[in-house]
Amino acid sequence: MNMKDIHDVAKQSERIYRHVFLQKYNKSAKIVYGFVEGKDDPSFYKGIIDNLLLPFEWHIEITIVGNKEKVLNVHKLFDWTRFPKKRIIFFVDRDLSEILKEPIPDEMNIYITDNYSIENDMVNRYTCGRVLEEVCNITELAHNEKECILSKFDEQLEIFGREMSLIMAWIIYWKRNNLKPELDKIEMNKLFVFNTGQLVKCSNPIPINNVKTIHELCEIDFNSNCDITEALADFNKADGVKRFIRGKYLLWFLVEYVLSIRQSIDRFSSSYKKPPTMTSNLHHKNAIIMIAPRVKAPASLRNFLEDTCIYYAKNVNTE
Repeated sequence: MNMKDIHDVAKQSERIYRHVFLQKYNKSAKIVYGFVEGKDDPSFYKGIIDNLLLPFEWHIEITIVGNKEKVLNVHKLFDWTRFPKKRIIFFVDRDLSEILKEPIPDEMNIYITDNYSIENDMVNRYTCGRVLEEVCNITELAHNEKECILSKFDEQLEIFGREMSLIMAWIIYWKRNNLKPELDKIEMNKLFVFNTGQLVKCSNPIPINNVKTIHELCEIDFNSNCDITEALADFNKADGVKRFIRGKYLLWFLVEYVLSIRQSIDRFSSSYKKPPTMTSNLHHKNAIIMIAPRVKAPASLRNFLEDTCIYYAKNVNTE
């Protein structure tokens, strides 16, 4: 299959998503509509939109289309003279677009995350505190004990970001050279472990500085002559440790940190002799579902929603 065939197949799948949307679109129903990239995205966006912002009798229906390119292509397929833009909204990750100098869409009904992905806005001390209390059932901490744990979270997250800078620089280099790394195959639990809330680099099976092995994991041929100095400099210049670590890697960090604290809670609090029973099991497969309801929506997302679907729901009967 040549590149033209691949693009034709992609366009056909995007038309199918639009066709499915048209079949369920109801002009008079109290529904707004959204398109997202992946299967985990609705857990974050739907909860915020339905539960916090939309008027009670309204709800949002979300369609998952697979990736950012498909979301943007579906947007292009719409005849916006026929549909109200504020009612049909699109959500995409920023990824590394700024660093790679890729075009960033500027449409009033497309939300682009502030940082690499929406997971980046989930991984912070506020969310950590809520997950510890509401999922790990750690509810008897003294104020100073909780502050100690959350300060340690901030400290270890900074360390994790610095350690991941090298991998992110390689990802930038690969993408600039039109390579397609299998990023999901870089498994964090093969690079790091937690010990009493402390991030520890693995020496076995994969040291994080083993560049050749990282290439093998991503199914990229290793070339010892490759130079990522420029990519690393661009990553750092863009405040990459805070903004452009891949969101899925950060989510791994959050899950492992809170589980490590729970397991060793007697080292952090005199109120516990053993780990409390969790209210629900937390693991990487259900992390978004468990954590998303405990996340504060970033200001940019709230503003976007208030200018689009919230405005539409509140004003459609009066315009």
